[in-house]
Amino acid sequence: MYEQSNQTYEQLYNPEEVLKWLAYVGNDEKKLLTLLTIAGAGEPLGRTGLYKSLSSHAGPEGIPGVESGPIFACHKSIAKTGGINFTQTEIHRPWPQIVPAVEITEVGKAMVPFAGALLKWSLDHPELQLRSIFGDNSQSDLIRYQVLYDLALTPDRTEDPSINSLAPHAKSSKSSRWSAIDRLKQAGILDKESILDDNKSIFTIVQPEYLRKERKRPFEKLLPETQLLFNSFKAAYNIKGEWTIEGFFRLIAELYPNADKQTVYQARQRLTHALVDSSHNLRGVVEYSGGKYLDNTRVTIKPEKLEAITELVDIIDAFCSADKEAIEQGEQSARQIISSTEAVVTLYSKAYARSTKANRDSIFDKRLVEIIRNTGSMATAKTVRDAYIQETGRNISLKTINERLKGLSDYGILSAQPQPRSAFNRQPVKNFTSS
Repeated sequence: MYEQSNQTYEQLYNPEEVLKWLAYVGNDEKKLLTLLTIAGAGEPLGRTGLYKSLSSHAGPEGIPGVESGPIFACHKSIAKTGGINFTQTEIHRPWPQIVPAVEITEVGKAMVPFAGALLKWSLDHPELQLRSIFGDNSQSDLIRYQVLYDLALTPDRTEDPSINSLAPHAKSSKSSRWSAIDRLKQAGILDKESILDDNKSIFTIVQPEYLRKERKRPFEKLLPETQLLFNSFKAAYNIKGEWTIEGFFRLIAELYPNADKQTVYQARQRLTHALVDSSHNLRGVVEYSGGKYLDNTRVTIKPEKLEAITELVDIIDAFCSADKEAIEQGEQSARQIISSTEAVVTLYSKAYARSTKANRDSIFDKRLVEIIRNTGSMATAKTVRDAYIQETGRNISLKTINERLKGLSDYGILSAQPQPRSAFNRQPVKNFTSS
């Protein structure tokens, strides 16, 4: 079913290459299934052929989103890895013609075992989606993987809980790591908690007054946290000029016991960042005086997710290391999954459920197909548009309707036949029927 690549394991599987696959394709079950479909075809596939190949695995309800998913995955993701080439092929529906197509490359063949291993993991863990772990863009994918790699290797980070100690070799800023960790926390993968040690950063209040002539906004239009800081700077300066972060915020708690907790939190973040970032807009107001800034936020993988995430990290690490056994098992998994209707439908539906745009497009397409079916005869884009506006009360351009109907026709969901031209019909118009 799948042809072997002519290159050696060591040539094909190295960290740089495998992590690129993870970034562009490994973050979505749909993309991985599309890759397996193209690899298994053994010949170039046009849009209709790719659609039919995947939909052949569908049950009575079909595979959600399969109309647009495969082509989108090819153009936007798989091609960036070098896994496919764009070429042409000949089709005979409704008449012989040459159409754009895709075909697998040597790199794509090498990606097949990797895809099989990730899809097998996804089947074994139905509660976890690859996209929820790795996100949508390549930089985020790699930072998240590197953070998870560190946490999976050392699940109990009691000795060095600092976020700065995670993914030290990642080409990312501290804010990117924070963002990756927050996303993983939102996905229910990580726990994050603050360790209540005193922050030893010391700062000096240089100018406690808010000087309007040096600032663009009047005081009353500043953010609540900025107003809180300046009011507190003034009170603190009357006591002493030099403060620790903890001491300053203990003073704020005494001065403003009823202050909004979120405002106090934002004020703390603002001041903390000001002391470590020379570009902050509190220049001339406070200055860093010394001491040690402790970033004591402890991050751990949730206990109930630790086994699954460790298994996922081990899979990726094995391919980065060109582990022959892992590669052979991955290829076997790829063959089993792509030949199983249940597995393909389960994985595709699982991934599609997380795609807001895909859900929205699918609902729109289904409504258009339903309108055409209800007409009981041939329907033009104009009649479909009129019926859509009447049903939904929403205006929509004829161009949009034409584009969607053309796409559904290209995928074989609709049949399109051009109307004969006449003195009253000089523009090309197509009649659409449900296939």
